[in-house]
Amino acid sequence: MPGGCPESDAATTDAFIAEAAEYHRLRMVNLLNPRADFPRFQVARFDIERFINAPAPLAEFRLPDGWVRKFTLSAAQASLIEGYLKQFGSAAWGAGRMLTRVRIDDLLRQVELLPADDERSPGTGEIYDPPVVAYG
Repeated sequence: MPGGCPESDAATTDAFIAEAAEYHRLRMVNLLNPRADFPRFQVARFDIERFINAPAPLAEFRLPDGWVRKFTLSAAQASLIEGYLKQFGSAAWGAGRMLTRVRIDDLLRQVELLPADDERSPGTGEIYDPPVVAYG
């Protein structure tokens, strides 16, 4: 394909971008509500964490089948969010006040890459990601 990339490279790029976007969404979704501590899961086809630390051609980050990411808050993060919710509430005004007092990086979920057959993983069948719920 002159002036472009082969179709397989374009498909790899599209798949990587879609997975990376979902990765970042799952680190942030519903952080400022009472159920923020509930874990989220994502089927992992690329090693996004390794790409973030040392970018290279995307094909180098392809994972074999059978990997899942688990997104969780630490106890300290959950406690911090709970404290701010008690102080400011979960309405938009309260969320804005919270974000003026804490570094957003301190709130983002931690990511763990797990084999799908790990006891902490739901496998690669049904991956649970609760819907976004508006509070306030």
